[in-house]
Amino acid sequence: MIERLQRIASFLARLRPLILLLGLGFMGLFVVSLFGLGGVRNDALMMPAIAGFCWAALLLSVSHLFATVPEKPTPQHRFGQRLLLRLRRAGVGFIALVMAALTVTVLLLSYQMLRLFFTA
Repeated sequence: MIERLQRIASFLARLRPLILLLGLGFMGLFVVSLFGLGGVRNDALMMPAIAGFCWAALLLSVSHLFATVPEKPTPQHRFGQRLLLRLRRAGVGFIALVMAALTVTVLLLSYQMLRLFFTA
């Protein structure tokens, strides 16, 4: 699972400037909607802006967190090195579980916000 996240992160690393630009764009859209600039209703675009910013932040986090994953311990490593590598991989695995839970949370949040946006 960790190696797959590393492949996803390496793909997202090439898209970091675009993801960052999208995140800033959604943040700007939120500010425009918050202050009603440019003739926009007060909260017209606030929910899609928050959902888009959450996704951009999540993708940017994945691209940074899983860019380098510790190698698997081999018999050629000494005992201390194997133990350290296992601990580091366990930490990355824990972060992967947290990111999976966060992804599900952002997915549910996006669904609820966009559902409200399109029905209102």
